[in-house]
Amino acid sequence: DSLQAFQELNRGEQTATALENHLSALEAKIDELLAATGQQDQSESSTQPNGTTHNSNPQSGS
Repeated sequence: DSLQAFQELNRGEQTATALENHLSALEAKIDELLAATGQQDQSESSTQPNGTTHNSNPQSGS
């Protein structure tokens, strides 16, 4: 019984380690995506492709 419990505990530890590794990889990918969209948002809000400044809150004139 104790041998089986030890084997199950060891298997649980391996599963937990694998899950932690997958979670770390997902967090890294999310960070990369957030950084990429953050850079894209900053460049879009500062200039347009033609070089003009971008107003993110345009007001219509009457």
